Amino acid sequence: MKLDIGTKEKPIILKTPPLSSEFTIHADTTKDGKEILVCSVGKTVLHYD
Repeated sequence: MKLDIGTKEKPIILKTPPLSSEFTIHADTTKDGKEILVCSVGKTVLHYD
């Protein structure tokens, strides 16, 4: 399944519920070919499969 959720170069920018902070989400592929979601909040990067 190909995810249509932004790219590393052009991620989707979202805001937290109180609209006080921003975070980004984009789709990426791991070295073994698995598609993941990458969520970046400040210096923290989370990977979801």
